[in-house]
Amino acid sequence: MSQGLTDKALQAINYRMAGMTKTGALREVGYLKTTWTNEVTRWWNQPAVKTELQKRRKKLADKADVDSGWLVERLKAIVDFDVGKLVNAKGELIPMAKLEPQLRKALSVTIAHGKIKITQDDRLKAMDQIARLGGLYEDKIKIEGEIDLKARLVAGRHRAALKNKE
Repeated sequence: MSQGLTDKALQAINYRMAGMTKTGALREVGYLKTTWTNEVTRWWNQPAVKTELQKRRKKLADKADVDSGWLVERLKAIVDFDVGKLVNAKGELIPMAKLEPQLRKALSVTIAHGKIKITQDDRLKAMDQIARLGGLYEDKIKIEGEIDLKARLVAGRHRAALKNKE
C-alpha cells in the first residue's frame, strides 16, 4: 500500500493514469455514487492521492525520457514547419526517410485501408501548448485583500439598491 492508500484508491489512480476521467475512475472501482458525483474534486485533491499521481507521472516521464524542454522542442518543430521542404526542386515528394528529423517531427502518418495519409500537426494547438507551458496565460486570477463580513453586506445592499433604481 502506497502512502496509506487503499487498494481501491490505487486502482482508481491506475484507471486515471490510463486516461479515464476522474469521475469514471472512481465509479469503475466501486466508490459510492455520492463520492463520484459530489466529492470528486475533494477526493482527487487529497494529499496522498495527489502525491501518488505526481510520483507516477514523474516515473512515466522519466521512463519515456520526456520533459518540458523536449516537449517545447517538439512543438516548435510543428510551429516552424515549412510544407515547401516536402518536395524537391522538380516538385516531387521527398521520401519520409530522407526528410530532416525536425521536419518529420511535425508530420503525422496514418495508414488506413491500404492508403498512407500524411498530415501536418495543428500549428495553433502547438502554439497554445507552448504558451501554456511557458506560463504565458493567466488562467487563474489571484485576488488579494481582505474584506470583512460587514463590508460585504454593505456593498451587497448598495448594489441591490442601485439595481432596484433601474
